[in-house]
Amino acid sequence: MNAVLSLLILAAGSPATNDLRHPDAVEVFHCDFCEKWDANFDQWPDHWKRKRGPEFPRYLKIAIEEDPVATANKALKIELDGGAATLTSPLVGVNWLFSYVFEARIKTTGLTHDRAYVTITFYDSNDKPLEIFTSKKLRDAKDWTKVTIGPLALKHEEAATAVIGLHLHPTGKKDLKGEASFGDVWFARLPRMTLETNSPSNVYTDPTQVKVTCRLSGILEQDPEIRFELLDAASRNIADKKKRLDARIIAQKSSKVSELFGPEGRKPDGYVGDADWVPPLEKDDFGFYRVRVTMRSRSGTIHEEEATLAVVRPANRLVRGEFGWTLPGGDDPLSMEVLTDLCQHVGINWLKFPVWYGEDDLGRGDRLMRFVEQLGSRNIELVGMLDRPLPELRATFGGGKQTSAANIFAGDDSSAWRDSLDPVMTRLSLKIGWWQLGNDLDTSFVGYPALANKIREIRKDLYRFGQNVQVGFGWDWLGLDGRDALGRKPTLAISHAFGKALAHGRRAGHLSRRNAA
Repeated sequence: MNAVLSLLILAAGSPATNDLRHPDAVEVFHCDFCEKWDANFDQWPDHWKRKRGPEFPRYLKIAIEEDPVATANKALKIELDGGAATLTSPLVGVNWLFSYVFEARIKTTGLTHDRAYVTITFYDSNDKPLEIFTSKKLRDAKDWTKVTIGPLALKHEEAATAVIGLHLHPTGKKDLKGEASFGDVWFARLPRMTLETNSPSNVYTDPTQVKVTCRLSGILEQDPEIRFELLDAASRNIADKKKRLDARIIAQKSSKVSELFGPEGRKPDGYVGDADWVPPLEKDDFGFYRVRVTMRSRSGTIHEEEATLAVVRPANRLVRGEFGWTLPGGDDPLSMEVLTDLCQHVGINWLKFPVWYGEDDLGRGDRLMRFVEQLGSRNIELVGMLDRPLPELRATFGGGKQTSAANIFAGDDSSAWRDSLDPVMTRLSLKIGWWQLGNDLDTSFVGYPALANKIREIRKDLYRFGQNVQVGFGWDWLGLDGRDALGRKPTLAISHAFGKALAHGRRAGHLSRRNAA
């Protein structure tokens, strides 16, 4: 009876593996630290590398050890004595046409300041790092705990390889004792679905011009059924269409791991293809819509993507108006060219946009000049946001909260920020008359002593470039009952309520000239 009970307890403590894997996943790398990964029995995983350096001491013990509840009864254990440890896997071949998912299991003992976690770094064919993804960082994981990354889609078509990192790092102070174990390191590819329209901004003025393209890659079926649906603002289905994907084989390179472990590392190729759909919209069908595309695989898994689009009536350009947008991300994700076309259709006359750039990036100055001029021809005035100080200036102020607008611009020595802004003001001060110190959420000037005098000093420094500069900054209206630091009705600050980021999908607000100095 006791023997049976012991077996049940052991089974309960064993981590689940393949039973919880994604059903459409094709494994491209799996290291459970079994004998296959330690051919010479030296307790070190073959082809893995250990990071060396002052912060990564050699004396930390790292070895494959027996663990009765780990996958294959093996795990890689790191024992601390100060310092940090990082191990990296052999190269794994990847292709941007696939999505990827990662899993590993971590167990920790006695950690106070250190954290155990994993990373995946993607490289191009020249070993240049492109993207890095990090798992949850664990301190108190007494039992085997699964960490995951993804599913994730690569942004860079040139991605060629990936490297998995196992890390045990301090978060400030260093632990002199403690350990972390890693096991069941698994990396797999998944089908990838993307949905695009023939408008970069997904905004149209002609309903009959809407076209949606679904791109599928990495699927294991050549002709799956794709269903397109058009939903209105109330999520009601107003049209749908089923299509078959005519796919072609992906020319998949062999995995780098397959070069180490033979044919076992080679995986079947997938298919790639696309399908187009023109929703049956009439010429007067203006409004907000969602397009949903679904594909059901043979395993029963449903892959789904959605895109939103707006069809707006062509509007007359207003010569003047109060309404505008704040774009804290600037031209990410939409380029300035796309934003120029978009802004003329959405009824705004103001646009807040970050404009701080370095003297080594003069090309951005040229692009901003054209952007401001094109907006001006459409009766849209740009407010230059000075909210992204250059790295060297950020370092001067210590980073973090120290880089608030008040700390940077209201200090006793203005030379640091003036020198940093020289390229910006030299190029743009004749085109931009309105400037904002910090972003909309930066209310660091609230409560600043002698605020009016300080703003006059800052404005004078900016005015030296020969333009009548209007200066504004974020303000906490509710916090001061609508009054400024001197107890007066605000006359110096651009409204905190003015706009939110289009890229973040927030509601636009307004800006009034009387709310700026």
